Amino acid sequence: MNGDGLVTVLDCQGPEGPATDLSLLLARIDELEARVLALETGPMATLTLDSVYNNVLSILVEAGPAVILPIADPNTDPTQPTFTTIGSEQLVFTWSKLPSTFSTPLDFTDPSAFQGIVPVLSFNGTDEGAMSTDHPFWSAGANGSPGSEPSFSMGAWINLSSGTELQYILSKFDNTSGAKQREWDFTAGGNRGELLLRDESNNAWIGRNISGTATPGLWVFLVATYDGSGSNSGISFYLNSAPAGNVVGSFGSYVAMEDTTSAVRLAFRQGSSKQEFYFGGKMGGGPLGPFFVQGTLSPQQVLDLYNAGASAMGLIP
Repeated sequence: MNGDGLVTVLDCQGPEGPATDLSLLLARIDELEARVLALETGPMATLTLDSVYNNVLSILVEAGPAVILPIADPNTDPTQPTFTTIGSEQLVFTWSKLPSTFSTPLDFTDPSAFQGIVPVLSFNGTDEGAMSTDHPFWSAGANGSPGSEPSFSMGAWINLSSGTELQYILSKFDNTSGAKQREWDFTAGGNRGELLLRDESNNAWIGRNISGTATPGLWVFLVATYDGSGSNSGISFYLNSAPAGNVVGSFGSYVAMEDTTSAVRLAFRQGSSKQEFYFGGKMGGGPLGPFFVQGTLSPQQVLDLYNAGASAMGLIP
């Protein structure tokens, strides 16, 4: 560079010294132009949140009626107290506090509010979450009869701050003393992911868990499915689209899941006397927000969801 700040031919260094040959200089310019064109026309250039929404929803509804919890969607106002699900039902969730006032405030001008083109929301693990009042959609037809046992699936993109504490992703579970209304809970942390299904009348549950899901600082796609068989063997887990080795469990004599009056909670559960087991870390938002499907996702559908999400987040080419 000369004293006027202009680039000269001598600045175009090749591996063997100054590129004084004009043809070499032109070749380097062509290479740079090709790289710029790839960025402008490659998959990430044409990917938009709307296209990801369409893709994800089209996969989910193949299995059954489905909703996405579009947390942190850039089309919403982080100073508003509610958000509404997208998909087969429009169900309103109310935040425990405004996302703009979270410990890590949701600020769309901050690059850390995105992973790839996907918005993400950070939860502090102590008092940040959302709740929606009871609705039949979340019970998927359950009524306490084995003949009406529902099938369903749920999943989320998560990035835990710590892997040692039990943390809730979604729950339809109210453990209030003297007024228990427990239906299902989907958790991570405690060095495992877990789905438990409850039979409130019989104080029983069936479940399955997968170990090794909690690697703090890494994005993982966790999916749990249930085939409505009334058995813990009907629950399956997937980690980053791969079927995950897991352990079954049960308590009492499970007959069937019931349609309780419990609210649905995002990122925590209702304990016996307080709200507890808050999620600590990041969740994917917008089209990659947590989802619930009234049906059993197939392994291929889980793989398709993973590919769609990982591409949008820039985790795979």
